[in-house]
Amino acid sequence: MKTATAWRAAAAASIAALALAGCSSHDDGDDQDKARKAAEKVARDYTTGTYEQQCEITHPDSEMSSTDCASSANADENPWPGHPSDISETKSWDGDGYAVVIPDQQGQKTVIGLKKSDNSWKVLEVGYISDEDQQHSDPACWALSSTDGAECND
Repeated sequence: MKTATAWRAAAAASIAALALAGCSSHDDGDDQDKARKAAEKVARDYTTGTYEQQCEITHPDSEMSSTDCASSANADENPWPGHPSDISETKSWDGDGYAVVIPDQQGQKTVIGLKKSDNSWKVLEVGYISDEDQQHSDPACWALSSTDGAECND
């Protein structure tokens, strides 16, 4: 009896240790999911924001970048009035970034390429998926590519 009781106690201790280890383990999948959701929020904000709001969430390395977002004459205007914010696809892009696809009212697919800057997701590129881009395995990457898809996995 003593060995069965000792075995049960050891088994219970092992299960408890595994349960605690599971609670304290770090899951990269959760971090990736949080990062993707944060990038998607910025992409949605970009499609519905004013010029000033878009400017503020533009990556400093982007050609669209400005240091004085509020001074624009049309800062309070929405450049894409009524643009939907429903995401049709989010893919990894350019190593550590995301390409978020948000179709507009006519169904044209707007692609927003995001990268981190100072721990915040920022819009680096904006493009549109063309019929030619659709011919490739990663149309969003092709739409954002400045090198005719050289960096895209095709």
